[in-house]
Amino acid sequence: MISPPNGGARIWATSKTDTATGLIYQGMFLINELPPGTYTLMVEAIPPYKNGFKEFVVVNEGQQTDVGYIILKK
Repeated sequence: MISPPNGGARIWATSKTDTATGLIYQGMFLINELPPGTYTLMVEAIPPYKNGFKEFVVVNEGQQTDVGYIILKK
């Protein structure tokens, strides 16, 4: 989840070898079909909020990954 729910426009997942993106809707997001690995998530914020990050997100094959909240600051 993104907090506040209307603070982010897009989310990016990056690793050493892969990059993927997803849209944010009402604070929730889903990035489909990421290869297993460790990622950094970056929330592309909507002003007046600043981009938010969550590092060391481990994605396992065939499983959904719950990353908790990413809180955006002004």
